[in-house]
Amino acid sequence: MKAIEQYCYRLPWTADDNPNGWIEPTTFCQLKCPGCYRGVDKEGHKSEHFLLEELKKQVDAHIRERNIQTLSIAGGEPLLYPELPELISYATEKGLRTMIYTNGIGLDEQLLGKLKQAGATQILVHVDRFQGRKGVNSITDVIREHRKYCELFRKTGGVNLGFIQPVTKACLAELPLLTGFFSQNRDIISLVVFTLYREICWDHKKKPTIDTSITIDELISHLTGHKVFRAASYLPSTHTPGEPAWVFSYAIGTGNRILGFLDKRVYRSIQKNYYRYKARHLFISKNYQVKPGGLHKYFYFPSIFRILVKRLSHPAKDLFFQTYLVIRGPLKKGDHWDLCDGCPDAMYYKGKLEPSCLLEEIQRRN
Repeated sequence: MKAIEQYCYRLPWTADDNPNGWIEPTTFCQLKCPGCYRGVDKEGHKSEHFLLEELKKQVDAHIRERNIQTLSIAGGEPLLYPELPELISYATEKGLRTMIYTNGIGLDEQLLGKLKQAGATQILVHVDRFQGRKGVNSITDVIREHRKYCELFRKTGGVNLGFIQPVTKACLAELPLLTGFFSQNRDIISLVVFTLYREICWDHKKKPTIDTSITIDELISHLTGHKVFRAASYLPSTHTPGEPAWVFSYAIGTGNRILGFLDKRVYRSIQKNYYRYKARHLFISKNYQVKPGGLHKYFYFPSIFRILVKRLSHPAKDLFFQTYLVIRGPLKKGDHWDLCDGCPDAMYYKGKLEPSCLLEEIQRRN
């Protein structure tokens, strides 16, 4: 197998020049997902909302010290934060795009309308059968819930929709059902994030109920085999040479048909052009529909030329970008953690940038 740098663009993200900033306004949540990075599923967990003024200072620090393009708002469950629209508005006024990570339980037409008005760019919804949700016990139940969010976002319009899909080894057999649904709804689903379940805040006094042995190579191999994934860019691991921690695939399609994928050279060109004009890296786009003529300026790349040729067979249909992101997550290796190099999900804790996925570990040490 070729080394990943031979067929993937190494994203040039660093601690002080990174497109994404991570912020957590609350540690309240209605669910207790196993292995929650914030320890919500553990006895003795203390939930709290943080002051809006302190969160604004974190936003300013991300802009000043990291040169971010997007503010990712997570938790806990951010929809439970009473001043969420005000936080989004503040980020929007600062010229940022915003991405909200939510379990979606409290999301309805009225709230989505408020978030849209505040300037929300994208909302990523996490639904899986391990969360303990009432009535969600199988992959068909998960897809049923996904369909409800697709209908809601189509009705409201103006906010991008994505899904977070944690994966175990047992889930690999379900991938065709999931990716089939995502493809059928590419007109409304712009991003799918596959995360590997990892042991970080697990209760080791209890027997694990989830198999965390899946590797990033296994997942990428399955997605590639189903012809819905072609790796184009990546972030490497900090302590495992040759192993990626984040891997992106960018498909262009219409309806249920993929016309092609952006390759390493195309995506490198897009990123470099964006940085040339914006002086910051690209993380998320406001519009994932391919504009007329948007591909023609890259026609000299073979992968784009092939897409344009296939496009001739579907001239009346809209084209959409659909991004798949595979995240390995941190791994404990001896006395250190193997993380993603150029971590986009770093957050401020006591005035210092820390990996958001390890915050519970850091708090215990302190």
